[in-house]
Amino acid sequence: MREENKQGFEAIYGKIFEMDRRLDRHENEIKFIKTKINMEKRDMEERMNTLDGKIAVSEQRREIQECRVERAEEKVREMEAVDMRRVKEEIRENARN
Repeated sequence: MREENKQGFEAIYGKIFEMDRRLDRHENEIKFIKTKINMEKRDMEERMNTLDGKIAVSEQRREIQECRVERAEEKVREMEAVDMRRVKEEIRENARN
């Protein structure tokens, strides 16, 4: 009877030990998966930050380009105004002569 109890305890202890090893393995797998997920999250955040940075730079470039266009348009208007004044002056001078 005592031998049977001993074998029963050993069998139960063996099952508990095996279950504990399985649990440890599953916990390690879960930790690995969580780590992988966190790495992916960080990678995505870095990509988003990079994309946000690229978008911001692109917007700045667009704004600079718009400013250049506006300045060029102003310069053209000024030149046209100067040309119109010259034309008017020439017409007046020609009319006087």
